[in-house]
Amino acid sequence: RPVIDEQGRVAFLAAAGPMFEPTSVWAEDVTDLRLVARANTVAPGLNSAFQQFEDLTLTAEGLIGFKALLTGPTVTVENRESLWLDRQGALTLVARASAEAPDPTKARRFLRFESPPAVNGDGRIAFFARTRDKELEVVQDSGFYAFGANGLASIAAAAGPAISSDPGVAFNAQSFEAPFADDPVVNAAGVTVFRGFIEGPGVNETNLNG
Repeated sequence: RPVIDEQGRVAFLAAAGPMFEPTSVWAEDVTDLRLVARANTVAPGLNSAFQQFEDLTLTAEGLIGFKALLTGPTVTVENRESLWLDRQGALTLVARASAEAPDPTKARRFLRFESPPAVNGDGRIAFFARTRDKELEVVQDSGFYAFGANGLASIAAAAGPAISSDPGVAFNAQSFEAPFADDPVVNAAGVTVFRGFIEGPGVNETNLNG
């Protein structure tokens, strides 16, 4: 579906030819439409090409975040998902499936990105991702992550510490997954707000989420 910013500028996904899947990303500039990304063109910095797009977001400053599926000789089901940021025509890779996920508790890799990323005017992105254990691939978890000037960082991860003053309290393994949680929100200052569930000493039905 199309998205619109506070100035009335629109960004949208479009399909071309006989395919029904979105194969291009477009954005409204001051005077005309601009092609942001298109299927079968090289994904910047990767040995692969864009295949299709989804989960589009647009800020008041004209920054665009989106998810892209990739294709190419080295692309597999495990690494085809990716998140991108467009800043006035410059595309930046935010995260890719199978790449290492920053995590304070153990080594993990990104598995899937299942909801639209939240983007602020400075280009800081917050997003939900499913992850897998780096060594034991059958183990899956999830968490919220952020991308900014200093690269990727963990916001909150399953089994990770939840309350700094109480080290025994951690985020529940299903803490960030629908329908229990909502997508993150990031403001102009880069502060991220999300809903999560916790477990540990002193946690019960009256205080297990916030």
